[in-house]
Order: sequence, then structure tokens, then C-alpha cells
Amino acid sequence: MVFVPSSYRHGVQFSARDYPFDCLQTAIQDKDGLRHLLLFKLVLGRSELVISGSGQFQPSSEDIDFEVDSFTSPRTYIVWSSRLSTHVFPEVIVSFRVFDRPTLSKNVNLTIPFDALITRLSKILPSHAIKLIKEYYNDRQKGKTTAQEFVRQVSQVAGNSLLISIIKSISAQRNLAQPRPKEQ
Repeated sequence: MVFVPSSYRHGVQFSARDYPFDCLQTAIQDKDGLRHLLLFKLVLGRSELVISGSGQFQPSSEDIDFEVDSFTSPRTYIVWSSRLSTHVFPEVIVSFRVFDRPTLSKNVNLTIPFDALITRLSKILPSHAIKLIKEYYNDRQKGKTTAQEFVRQVSQVAGNSLLISIIKSISAQRNLAQPRPKEQ
């Protein structure tokens, strides 16, 4: 689990291990150009669902140990202040430097089939990254995000260079498969 600054005033929000990019986005660069993540072990017990912005500032019952944003696949765990000393155990600080990556060109054709993209990415990226990309795609399909936001999210997971090379490769294959006009 990784600490994430949150909107929960009386608790601490942690990002699930399967969603590392959630916390990477909130890591602030220090004066030396480094970013730092605190990794924790959480003691998980009984949970309840809490929605960000709900104004909830304590568990609904003394039996509740922590809150989640989803029961089936939690991205976020919230440990209330009263449980911090018994349910949160710091393990390590990870420091890293973020280097600028090339940005996606606006001229790149992004109208490629999602299944073709995911098939290529599945051969390269770990399964948790593919799962995250599919979740982003589902959010895009439901209209929860814009196309631009979806491309940014996929780019963060896969990396611009890999994403650009796959898009160009798929586009080139599609262009080869299209019949050429006959010369007169």
C-alpha cells in the first residue's frame, strides 16, 4: 500500500498495490528532483464502502476497520485516524526521479481497434497493467473520461515510446491490407 494525499479529512488514504500509478501521480518532486513514496503494510479487517466527497469522517460502526472505494477491486483504502497506530505499518521509502518522455504526436492516428492494441500490449506489459488499461477503456466507453484522458492514461501505463510504436505498426498493417487504387 502506498500513501496518497486525499480528500478524507479524518483518515489516511492508501493506493492498492495493483494501482501504483494512482500514487505516482501525486508524488511531488523535491528540490533535488526526486519523488518519494512511502510503502506500508495494512492490517485489513472488516470494511465498508465509502465514496470520495461523501463527507464521512469516521467509520459507521466500531466493527469497521477501514473503508474501500470498491468491494470487488479496491483501488483505495482509507484508514481512519483512530486505527492508524494498529492497522498501518510503514515498510520502506522509495525515492525515484521522473525523466521527461516524448509526448504523443497529434499526427499519430489513434483510430485503431482497442482489441488490436490490447493484444499487442498483452505480449509486453504485465497482467496488472493490462487490467488497468482495460478499466480505463471501460471508463471511456461509459463516457466517464474523454478520449484525450484515455490516451493520457494508457500512455502513462505503457509509456509513450511503446504506445507510439504499436500504433504505427498497427496503422502500417492496416494500410498494407487496404486495396490500392488501380493505376490508369
